[in-house]
Amino acid sequence: MVKGFDVVKNPQDVSFYAGLLLSSYAICQAITIMYWGPLSDRIGRRPTLLMGLTGDLATFVLFGLSKSYKWAIITRSLNGLFAGNSAVVKSVVAEISDDSNRPRMMALLPLMWNIGAVAGSAIGGLLADPVSQYPSIFGRCELFRTFPYLLPCLVGSLTTTFGLVVGLFKLKETLVIEPAVPDVVIQETDIATETTHLVSTAPQQHGEPLPAQSMLSLLTPTSKFVMATNVLMCLAIAMGDQIYPIFAASAPADGGLGFSTRDIGISLSVSSVAVLYLQLVAYPKLAHKYGALTCCQMGLKIMTPFFFAMPFLSLLSSSIENMIAGKTFMRLPMPTDWMSFVGFEYCMLWILLIGLLLVRITGNVLAFTSLNLLVSNIAPSKAMLGTMNSMQQLGTTGMWIAGPLISGTLWSWSIKHSLPFPFNSHLVWMVEGFDIVKNPEDVPFYAGLLLTSYSLCQAIPSMYWGVLSDRIGRRPALLIGLAGDLATFVLFGLSKSFTWAIVTRSLNGVFAGNSAVVKSVVAEISDDSNRPRMTALLPLMWNIGVVAGSAVGGLLADPANQYPSIFGRCEIFRTFPYLLPCLVGSLTTAMGLFVGLFKLKETLVIPPVAAVPEAQENGAATESTPLVVQQSPEQQQSMLALLTPTCRRVLTINVLMCLAISMYYHIYSMFAASPPRDGGLGFNTQGIGISLAISGLVVIYLQLVAYPKLVQKYGTLRCCQIGLLGMVPVFFAIPFLSLLSARVEQFVANRVPVDLLVSQSWMSPAGLEYGMLWILLLALLLARMVGDILAFTSINLIVSNITPTKTTLGAMNGMQQFSSTCTRIIGPMLSGTLWGWSIKHKMVYPFNSHLVWVLCGVLIAVSWKMAMALPSSVNVFASGHLPRSRQ
Repeated sequence: MVKGFDVVKNPQDVSFYAGLLLSSYAICQAITIMYWGPLSDRIGRRPTLLMGLTGDLATFVLFGLSKSYKWAIITRSLNGLFAGNSAVVKSVVAEISDDSNRPRMMALLPLMWNIGAVAGSAIGGLLADPVSQYPSIFGRCELFRTFPYLLPCLVGSLTTTFGLVVGLFKLKETLVIEPAVPDVVIQETDIATETTHLVSTAPQQHGEPLPAQSMLSLLTPTSKFVMATNVLMCLAIAMGDQIYPIFAASAPADGGLGFSTRDIGISLSVSSVAVLYLQLVAYPKLAHKYGALTCCQMGLKIMTPFFFAMPFLSLLSSSIENMIAGKTFMRLPMPTDWMSFVGFEYCMLWILLIGLLLVRITGNVLAFTSLNLLVSNIAPSKAMLGTMNSMQQLGTTGMWIAGPLISGTLWSWSIKHSLPFPFNSHLVWMVEGFDIVKNPEDVPFYAGLLLTSYSLCQAIPSMYWGVLSDRIGRRPALLIGLAGDLATFVLFGLSKSFTWAIVTRSLNGVFAGNSAVVKSVVAEISDDSNRPRMTALLPLMWNIGVVAGSAVGGLLADPANQYPSIFGRCEIFRTFPYLLPCLVGSLTTAMGLFVGLFKLKETLVIPPVAAVPEAQENGAATESTPLVVQQSPEQQQSMLALLTPTCRRVLTINVLMCLAISMYYHIYSMFAASPPRDGGLGFNTQGIGISLAISGLVVIYLQLVAYPKLVQKYGTLRCCQIGLLGMVPVFFAIPFLSLLSARVEQFVANRVPVDLLVSQSWMSPAGLEYGMLWILLLALLLARMVGDILAFTSINLIVSNITPTKTTLGAMNGMQQFSSTCTRIIGPMLSGTLWGWSIKHKMVYPFNSHLVWVLCGVLIAVSWKMAMALPSSVNVFASGHLPRSRQ
């Protein structure tokens, strides 16, 4: 249609003008949505719907008469203005239903929308330009030759006409205002009788505006949460729906699936078949059994892994493309041998894709339909139901406008810049820009020195930060650390030499040493009912910060070169290419500092110490003399006095465990990348990334859901013991996978297993052993992740539990933080040295390539043995009690 207008001079501009035509409808619909709802609250639902249907019918037919782009965009915009009353339908459905059938009736709305979208596309495709498509039928019809897009508009408007006729003769007004009992008006006196109403309920005539709340008063905290949830969900769904065809059609090299249009259509059709069953059968039963809120939560929860997992299918598509020697995947014919690697992976790709799409459509139906119900439920009165639904519809329509723009822009940008997951780190580039680097081979050394300086300077003052917080309070200690971190991080962004960079990075580490104070605050503001869950949030927030920090660094480093159109003329970012990511990253610190200044209260509350009777000063005891004298804050225990046998054992367990985990994190990538002859797996970077990504997906569930339940059932100490014990066999078993990788390598003539296996069948020895290698590796990595979370989070809890008083909680957490930070310095150095030595000398077991893994296993085993000797009293939070005697 757009191509036929004179406005298009270049074929490449068609998509722009077509998008503008589509957007005009959505924008005009969004503008009027907020007016249709309040209008229906004032004049009634029936006249509002009839006005909208009449205007929609007229403007849709006028749109079919378009012969110029200007006429098309005007009539399409007018059509959007009248379509803004779609929110009124939700109000009608809510008013004609009750609790027994409302979920089923609400489920019909998105179903009808989906049917209309499919039928409308079919009518437009089949009947557009009928003279050219069906010359034998319409060839002599001058009307359709002059207006080639009139016929589909006339046919499509039949449904609108039908709705208008039904509305005129069958639809009754659903906004019924119950007549109120008249007040007993006492004109002459102020005397109230028994029949006088305490609140005036004067009768309301239909059509008059109710003395209802203003639109602003409708935004209660609950309605704000519901509307925000609706906006965020609709934005995600709009982005997903827009980007899926692009993702599916893009080449695997660009992170797509390489599908043809036929494949994209099949994938969408198969997943959409489930919509009818979900809307009409499954959802009403689920809503009746669990309620709308629980269904909404379930829908949002199951959609989350879909969005994270979908892009990883590109790796499988890329693997298939590599097997067919130069052909692109969209040209790949149906596999003839389904037992070959190509056939198996092709089948697996489709199974996973359809499974994920079904998960998304299920979550979409549950969440979206439930939100429609919740919006109707929270409306304070029927007279405000139209306004509430209009507010929701406005947010939904706005996101359908913004979603495609955001997703398309981000997809194009990510393809252009080709950043690895999650984002590029520019630390190496930063070091390369300093004059100190004379040889490219020295870059890793200086980059490592820059990283180590931070950890080293963080470790040194961590104990002192804890003690300082015990003396002056948690709040001032945190504020001092945040202020220093903010200043030094910005100074780090101003680095133009390696000396400046390492000095500012070291100072940044000094102020970051107060992270242990956060553990003390969490322990003090929580109780036994929620302490495990709150403690589990700390490592989760750290992981989120790592990903977000990498994102900011990769996206914003050297903006003058990355985004010359935006920052090309900005001299400050050309002079200091790493200032922008530091400024943006410091916004979180600034926000924390602001919240700390105005919202954070002091959590270290020391109860007042009773005055010592005068007789006690003379040594004479009276009946009122306390048997035990409580220490004042100034009489705190020394650091040495805190090191009871139990405390020393707990800190030793923490050191050994953190050292083993630190060694593992450093050595795994080298182990996976090394060839099997050197005791590795021979993986490429893709294989390493997949293994880490799959095992890392369980972290959020384990931290937020599984761990708190396990602690509540078994206790902190038991969870720590289980976690340590579970990691022991993992470290001993992982290096033996190299033997399996070596066997696979022999089958494929000394070529690495992930790059070959083109013509091999999955039922061949190579295929079976290759599959078994991945199954065993992922099982071991998942077991290690579970053990890590159980043990590490439990140790954090135990350290807080064994602290004798609140005034020493900071010191205890400081000691733990100091030991943990030291292991992050020692671990990489020790594991790298031992790995290189073991590969070079090729000695017998356990001094061969297994040496690092055996050492990690021994460290964890010793930790477990020591944990088994801990008393059960470590399960109890003792801070705030009187100082205990040394055990």
